[in-house]
Amino acid sequence: MREPFFEATVLTDLPAGSPSSYEELFGPVAVIYRVANEAAAIALANDSPFGLGGSVFSQNIARATHVADQLDTGMVFINHPT
Repeated sequence: MREPFFEATVLTDLPAGSPSSYEELFGPVAVIYRVANEAAAIALANDSPFGLGGSVFSQNIARATHVADQLDTGMVFINHPT
C-alpha cells in the first residue's frame, strides 16, 4: 500500500478515563469494552460528551428496545450500525 495508510486497529482494556474513551476516533478503529452487566453497559454508553447516535445489537428486539430507551443519545438504531 502507498502512504498514507492506517492499519485497522482494535483497542481493548482501555483504563477508565482514558482520553481514547472520550475522543471521537476517525479511521478504521474499533474500541471494545467488557462490562459486568446490562446496567454497566448503559452507564458506559451514557458516559460520553457525544451522543448523536448509537446502536444496540441483540436477537431479543424487546430487550434491545428497552436498552435503547435508556441511552442518552439523539438517535438509536436496533441491529443496524447507522
